[in-house]
Parts: sequence; structure tokens; C-alpha cells
Amino acid sequence: MSLVEKFAAVVEIIYTQHNAPQTPQSRQNLLKVVNEFKEDVARAQEAAHSLHGGHLTAAEQDDIINMLSDIKEQKRKALESLLAHIDLPLPAVDTSNMELDSTASTPTGS
Repeated sequence: MSLVEKFAAVVEIIYTQHNAPQTPQSRQNLLKVVNEFKEDVARAQEAAHSLHGGHLTAAEQDDIINMLSDIKEQKRKALESLLAHIDLPLPAVDTSNMELDSTASTPTGS
């Protein structure tokens, strides 16, 4: 069951119990469903944090995307410059979906 479905189950139980008399069994059922939802959210958060870059905020991710876009643009310009020096026509390549090898762009420090 997905998180959305589990959340819907919690909301449904709260809604159905809103005007009904509360019994120990209904409270226990609500507590069980809420705790399962909380555990699933915690597992989802842990899974997100364990992803490479999962700990980054949206702003930090945007900064990295912008940095990688700048690197891609620098490589495109370097390719254009190289092609201009060897007197070949510029390739008609759509670079919008070009993958970037981050290890090739990382300085080695030597």
C-alpha cells in the first residue's frame, strides 16, 4: 500500500469516527493505522536520505543543476572552438539531453 493510500485510510477512519461514539476498539484501530503511516513515512524519509544527494535541499539541488549546466555549456563552447580550429562544420547535435560525465569534469588536484 502506498503512502497516499495509507494517508487516505487514516483520513477515512478519522472521518468515519468523527460523529460516531468512540470505543476503545475504534481508538485502538485509529492508533494502529496512524502508527503504520508514521512508520512508513519514516522509512520513506530514510530511503530518500540514503539516496545519493537525498540529503540535499531543493535549493542545493538547483545549485548543482546550474553548475552542471554551466559545465555542459563550457564543454559545448570548447567543442565549437576546437571544430573552428580544425575547420570542420559544427555538428547539428541537440545537446539538451546530453549526459554529463561528472568524473570527467572533476579536477584531479594534481
